[in-house]
Amino acid sequence: MKLSIRKNATSRTLFMASLGLLTAISLELMVPAQLPNRAASEIDLPALPKITSPPTYVPASFDLFSEILERPLLYHDRKLPPAAEPVVEIPREPLQLNLEGVALGGGARVALLRDRRDNQLIHIAEGMSHNGWMLHTIESDKAMFSRGKEFAELYLEIQPNRRHR
Repeated sequence: MKLSIRKNATSRTLFMASLGLLTAISLELMVPAQLPNRAASEIDLPALPKITSPPTYVPASFDLFSEILERPLLYHDRKLPPAAEPVVEIPREPLQLNLEGVALGGGARVALLRDRRDNQLIHIAEGMSHNGWMLHTIESDKAMFSRGKEFAELYLEIQPNRRHR
């Protein structure tokens, strides 16, 4: 029988592994391993933990449950406890401003706003507040406000009948 070994590294590795396995099996068949014969009493086993039984359950006496027995859950005349007063949220007033103009220059940003409730003209810089609404950013055509989780954007409305200078 002629064996040809390819020059391929994978085939060579596979051939060497199978040759080693064949050698190990033949040695085991020729010289079997000898285990000493010992009795089970001669083998040292670790000590087993002592198993104790759980304590026996002793139910509580019915005297502890006297209130439950006096007011059972399923009687027809049993009433629910009075409900708590519902929490009524006061609606917050929306932003009542119109953006009338914007002044940007010299690092300052100011919004000119008209209060719709009293028609007053006010000016607010970035970071200032009015009626709980904080002015965050001012751009050339809008102003962005926030109050808690609410956000509002006011846009500059250019009316066609206004004269521009």
